Amino acid sequence: QPEPDPELQKIAAAELALAAALDKTWALQVGAFKDAEAAEQAVADSGMETILIVPTERDGEAWFVLLLGTYERKVDAREAGQAYMGAFPEGKTWVRKSEEIKQTMNSQR
Repeated sequence: QPEPDPELQKIAAAELALAAALDKTWALQVGAFKDAEAAEQAVADSGMETILIVPTERDGEAWFVLLLGTYERKVDAREAGQAYMGAFPEGKTWVRKSEEIKQTMNSQR
């Protein structure tokens, strides 16, 4: 029996974790990369194991979005974003509606 592709397993695990997390209304995005390896390196460099790498599509191109967490209230997501502002290379965080992320995930399939 062939071994499962580890990359596909990671993506599937991320999608399952994200599906559960995105039941909440707001998500905190901490990065976006066109290359899966760059996304993985950014997660490794951050030292934060809770970041999810989410494969999405924007304007017909594949992107790998990094999500740090999800929140019921927008204000909570913003506060978390402020707390992590300097922890990432570009020093930016984005609060996004979870529904937007779900739609970009679905468009890639």
